[in-house]
Amino acid sequence: MDDQAGAHRDRVLSVLLDLYVDRQPISGRLRTEWGADERFVGWLGFVDMLKILSDAAGERPPDKKEPQC
Repeated sequence: MDDQAGAHRDRVLSVLLDLYVDRQPISGRLRTEWGADERFVGWLGFVDMLKILSDAAGERPPDKKEPQC
């Protein structure tokens, strides 16, 4: 088991994915609720962009919204 998984269990990264399905390699963009709009090319680019956006979300102050169950 990953020891760090429990440390961030309440952290959520919400993105809107625009995916160009007819292109090779796969490409598209990820947009966040705070205004990030990042393009990626290839599966590794997609994963790297998720990591970058996840790290950026971790640096932002927590949202004041009530959690929805």
